[in-house]
Amino acid sequence: MIKTLYDLYIHQVREIQNAESQLLGALPKLEALANDDKLKKVFHSHLKETHKQLNRMGEILKRHRAEPVEAECTATKGLIDQGSELVREMSLGVVDPGLITVAQKIVHYGIATYGTVKAYADQLGFVDDLKMIEECLDEEGQTKERLTNIATGGFFSSGVNIEAIAL
Repeated sequence: MIKTLYDLYIHQVREIQNAESQLLGALPKLEALANDDKLKKVFHSHLKETHKQLNRMGEILKRHRAEPVEAECTATKGLIDQGSELVREMSLGVVDPGLITVAQKIVHYGIATYGTVKAYADQLGFVDDLKMIEECLDEEGQTKERLTNIATGGFFSSGVNIEAIAL
């Protein structure tokens, strides 16, 4: 039962840990589906970051002597499932922009979650945790920017599936 801010904090760290575990399975699939080399690199880079983020959350739990109990992140599971469904429905010409859509939703969820947990750590005075969470939050923000730059600097400016706009 979650009775205190500390309890909520630990619960959320466990949930983030589960979310990152789920992403370890999803990111290689996104990378394999991508056609654009820059997009493949973003997914590959984020996979490496996800390993680090998972380890950081594990360190935080160890520091607090909290077991890494599986607190399934149903939001991440839902976003991955929704992304899988979208990928099945896409034609070849919009696969990469569709993958960016999927990835951005997941990254934005990560930003929101890490941001909230950062606020909890700050409120609770967990300075060492705060540094680790900030690293994760910065990485998520950088991934968001890289995805946005690929989309706006490439796909959208080059007129991907321009015939759809003409309808």
